[in-house]
Amino acid sequence: MALSCAALVTVTGALVLIGMLYLTQRTIDKNSPQVTFNTKSDSPAVLRSQTFALSVQNQQLVHDTVSEVRTIGLIGLALLAVGSLGAGWFLAGRMLRPATSLAAAVEEISAMNLDQRLGHVGPDDELKSISDAFDRMLERLDQAFDRQRRFVADASHEMRTPFATMRTQIDVALDDPDLTDEELRRTMAEIGEVVDRGGELVDAMLALSRAEVVAGRRRVDLAEATAEVVTATPGTAGLDLRIDLSETEVEADPVLLDRLVANLIRNAVAYNRPGGLLEVEVGPADDQAFLVVRNDGPMLSDRDVPMLFSRFHRQDPTASERGFGLGLSVVEAIARAHEGSVAATARPEGGLEVRFEMARAPQGEPQGPMP
Repeated sequence: MALSCAALVTVTGALVLIGMLYLTQRTIDKNSPQVTFNTKSDSPAVLRSQTFALSVQNQQLVHDTVSEVRTIGLIGLALLAVGSLGAGWFLAGRMLRPATSLAAAVEEISAMNLDQRLGHVGPDDELKSISDAFDRMLERLDQAFDRQRRFVADASHEMRTPFATMRTQIDVALDDPDLTDEELRRTMAEIGEVVDRGGELVDAMLALSRAEVVAGRRRVDLAEATAEVVTATPGTAGLDLRIDLSETEVEADPVLLDRLVANLIRNAVAYNRPGGLLEVEVGPADDQAFLVVRNDGPMLSDRDVPMLFSRFHRQDPTASERGFGLGLSVVEAIARAHEGSVAATARPEGGLEVRFEMARAPQGEPQGPMP
């Protein structure tokens, strides 16, 4: 736009300059006085009279030239103003047409079609920057709405069972006229357990929903965080624990990273055999940091492994009485939120190997909160 305006002003100024010079020269040529000197006379009076006549004619020439140029210039200025207005209107409309198209495309986007993108194609200018920024914002909104929809759907599906159980127990108690106080207390205790179970389920789903949003990052030693989780996890004492931890710093949300490590360790403990293997390894690999957790457990096929990351999927429901099948789903969500990856592999001798990877923190930077 700046180049177009500069070009318009430059071309217009050049045209005005050329026109004024041409008109001035033409007027002077047309109105130049034709004085014939009497060269035969040597009388000073005759020469003075001729010089005076020439001076008067020159003054009249200047006056007539200025007057004519002024008149033509005013007419040209009026024509130039009208032409510039038309040219400016055309150029502005042509340049702002992409902005109008972007505005129309934005108006068509709603909560029902957040997957739509502007996809502006053109030079790498301010409009494309605005379009790309808006597309990134739509991507974040689409992910947020998708998380909300999944949470509502999962909650409505999973809460049916505890609510139905409580309704059944209440109906049975109300329909029994001979219900004793002891039976009533037992029924209320069972309902309390169902309520607690439902509360834990809601907490687990909230954890899954929050796992996809990184609140803030700072430098964290993945090995140190893993050591703390292994020490605090119950059930590790009865297993063949093997730990190989090398200092490896990453930039991550410390709360989410602790939950990721805790879910991997607890799953490895819960789905293990008595005295089985629990191997935890942390270290750097080029510009990546990795965490590997291996355990003994039931035999799994390659077809079963991808299902472990599905929500509410439990390969062996009897192995963990308090589980909901959300552990690895939370791990995958946290890894994705940190631009990392998580993969699981079935071990030939039984059990699972889960490998988490994410970028290492840049070397030589001071430790502290990330913006």
